[in-house]
Amino acid sequence: MKKRTICACCVLLLLLSLFPVRTAQAREPVSLTSQAAVVIDYESGEILYSQNMDIPLIAASLTKLMTAYILFEEIAAGNLTEETLISVSPHVVHISTEIDHRAPFSEGASYTVDTFFKLIFLPSSNAATIAVAEYISGTEEAFVTRMNETAQRLDMNAQYETAHGLWGDNLKSAYCVAILTKNLIQTHPAVLAYSSLESFRFYDTEYSNINRLIFDSEEIDGFKTGATATAGYCLATTAYRGGQRIIAVTMNAPSRDDAFADSQALLDYGFAVLEYHNAAITPDDTPPDEPAQVTEVFHLHVWIVAAIIGIIAVVIGIGIFVVVRSVFRKGEEQ
Repeated sequence: MKKRTICACCVLLLLLSLFPVRTAQAREPVSLTSQAAVVIDYESGEILYSQNMDIPLIAASLTKLMTAYILFEEIAAGNLTEETLISVSPHVVHISTEIDHRAPFSEGASYTVDTFFKLIFLPSSNAATIAVAEYISGTEEAFVTRMNETAQRLDMNAQYETAHGLWGDNLKSAYCVAILTKNLIQTHPAVLAYSSLESFRFYDTEYSNINRLIFDSEEIDGFKTGATATAGYCLATTAYRGGQRIIAVTMNAPSRDDAFADSQALLDYGFAVLEYHNAAITPDDTPPDEPAQVTEVFHLHVWIVAAIIGIIAVVIGIGIFVVVRSVFRKGEEQ
């Protein structure tokens, strides 16, 4: 009887060991086409997903985020307001009419700081950043020095050579762009009013925000696009859902559509990770709507234990079988 009980227990343990051990694991985003990407939690700065996030890459118009940051710093310092007029030099007019072709300026005209913010974030005017640079530092070269100093202060491993990113080795990693975006929103929250603006009129032309993701979801309120032949398509974007904000950055996607698709997938993934963390779910208590994929894994140690128990169970089982068979035979003989 004792042997039968031991055998039964061993068999039961063997059967239980064959059930997979469930471990919670957040879904991976769909396969990305961007060379580099990162998603961070706005509040904690936690990295929710990364792919080549520390590789310095040409950032195209994401360079303009530092120009906007310094412009906001000047407002915070009381050196100007959003209504301050900034005049454009002949050099800036030439850039806007002969090279940039985005929102051309008029000779001898002046525009408000508010207008320059809109020009930077919507049509991504390169000439506008040069006008801001000349106004603040006297020359674009001197302004670039301040850009690099500011990047160092923000602990960004970045290199700036122009105020706009249309040309020059403006190198920065996806993570650096995410950190700058986070700092912009934290210290100058008014930036969201510009990055989420759908359109604005400059002279007789209506300019729409290049970042079409803001039109797809109310949760997405910016941030900035960038594209050149060298940099590919880049996008920094942020979204707010359920009282939490995340920031996603993609760099060097093969097309603008790919950059948008990658960014949307990363935002969805980031929120899924946060929701999973917030729920404080244990592997044995997973609700049906949990935004995390539970994968079944047969751990090596479980297999080893199962094999040992299985062998013991078989041996004991054979022994019991032999004993029982012997008893029955003796009974038949009697």
